[in-house]
This record gives sequence, C-alpha cells and structure tokens, in this order.
Amino acid sequence: MANRMDMKKSNILWMGAMLLLAVACSKSDEIDSSGGNVNQEDSTSIPNDPMVETWLDVPALQSMSAADFKMYVVGYGWRRVETYRMNNDATQYSNIPLEAPGMIPSRYAFGEDNATSFSYSNSMPVYSETPMRYDETSNKIYLGNNERFTLLSLNYTEMYVIEKVGTMVDYGRGLEIIYYYEVFQRMTGEELKNTRDHFWINKNDLSRPMTREDLLHKWVLMSYVDNNYSTHVSDDTKLGITYIQFFDDGTVEVKDGVGVTAYKGTFDVEFYDNEIATIKLKYDDEKRAGGFFQKNVWKSKELRLTATAYLSLIVDKDTVFHLQRNPTD
Repeated sequence: MANRMDMKKSNILWMGAMLLLAVACSKSDEIDSSGGNVNQEDSTSIPNDPMVETWLDVPALQSMSAADFKMYVVGYGWRRVETYRMNNDATQYSNIPLEAPGMIPSRYAFGEDNATSFSYSNSMPVYSETPMRYDETSNKIYLGNNERFTLLSLNYTEMYVIEKVGTMVDYGRGLEIIYYYEVFQRMTGEELKNTRDHFWINKNDLSRPMTREDLLHKWVLMSYVDNNYSTHVSDDTKLGITYIQFFDDGTVEVKDGVGVTAYKGTFDVEFYDNEIATIKLKYDDEKRAGGFFQKNVWKSKELRLTATAYLSLIVDKDTVFHLQRNPTD
C-alpha cells in the first residue's frame, strides 16, 4: 500500500513539473513571436490600483537609431490606448490612468518626413499634416519645429512615449510644461483606413471661405445628447441613417432614418462675406408627424453653413442639430 501511495505522489509531482515546463515554453514562444523587440524588457505591466495613487519612475530610454524608428514606426498608424499624468520634470508618472483631453490628437500616422495627426476640433473630426523628424541622439520626435514625443521603448505592436502636451499658467511659479506618459498601439491597415475615413476634414478647411460646391455632399445627422455628439452610420444599406443631400440642379433630398422615407424639395443659397451661408429650403411635401427627424428637424426651413466641415440645422434658438459630411462622398 505504501509503495502505491509513493508512486501516486511521484506521478503528481512529475505532472506538476511538466505543466510548469509547458507554461515556461509557452511564455518563451510569445516573446520570440514578437518580431524582435527593440526593448526586450517587459514594460507592459503598469501597476494600476484606482484606489491608491502611486508615483512610478519613468523607465530608462532604450537606444533607438533612425533605422529602428523607420522600421518600427514609419508607414504605420498609431493610436493612444493609455495615458498617465506626470510630475513637472517628467521623471515620474501616476499609476492611475486618465482620459486625455479631446483636442489632443488620439491617433497618428507617420511618414518618412511628415506626420498626420487625427483629433477633434469643435467636435469636428479633423486631420492635420505636419513636417516630422526623429532625433536618434535624444529619442525625440519633432512635429514642425516643436518637440512632441520622447520615445522610451517600442516594438512591433506598442510604443511607450512621453508626450509634451503644452504649457499652463501656475500663478505661483509661472509657466509649467504639461507632460503625459502614454502607451500607443500600432493600428492594422484596416484600422488606419477607417481612421482616415472618419477624420476626413482638413483642419485648414475650418477657416477658409465657403463656396456653393461645398454643399454638394451627403450630410449625415449628428444629434447633441448629454454633451456628446453621436453620428448615425453613414451607409445607405443600413437602417438608422438620416441625411440631407444637395444636388447641383438646386434640388435637395432628405432621408429619414426612422421611416427610411425620402423627401424632396429645392434650395437657394445666400452668402454672407463668403464665410457663412444661409440655405433656404422649400419642400415638396408638407411636414409630417412621426419619428425623431420629423418632430425635431423637419420643421426647419433654414440651414446655416459654417466652414466646409459641417452644417448647422437651426430648428429654433434653443435647438441646433449638426450634420457631418458622409466621408465616402
């Protein structure tokens, strides 16, 4: 009986050892499949206890040449996935993640000597192209003449950076620089394409004079709810889309996403200083009771166009709906 018990214990120990060996091999395979990290250290485990704030030292810079930067970063899109506030001299960061302000670009696409940033400006999805250079002696990425990022470490899928966000006034000590410690994740080709489709407005177009041709697109309804803009899916094959489309012959068509019913009419444009246009609408059919669009928007007889980015539907002085151009048009 004793021998049988000893054999059973021996088998259990042997199975446990094999299990540990299998786990170790699995972890080793995960590291090997990463594609040859510039930084071989595991820098992904950031302590995060939202109940207790802890200040952590910033990891040391890893040496990354211009060739490394070109191999890992250039030609790809990157999106911010984690953001942490830092102390004034950017030597430590908080373990508690924060939500970065919306005006700071959330995504980037890096080229050989330029970078495209994607962000929101006055709730409009905009992109901006800026000359870019990488300094391998300091690991700094410059956008234009301004230092933007200090690259700490990177691999094929993640990039750890310190972002120089800007300055703020501290009335006791003057101007102070704001830094964030951030983790960026590389986007797939499809994600980058979708990003370019969504952030379709050139930021420079927000201030240029308007033309009649700017109208000739399909404009998708955006409703303002709880201080957040929500956009209907701009795809005719799906229910729920609400759009208004202007045609070159002076006609206009409105499609209600609730009833999927098209209404038609005509429009006239009056420009004021070539910047703001008022579009007078005349519909072929009378107003109808019904879903959200009929009740809240259909009674509007006037649209105001500001910049090339969006239309404002003036329903009354307290109710303004915005429309975003369908990026596929």
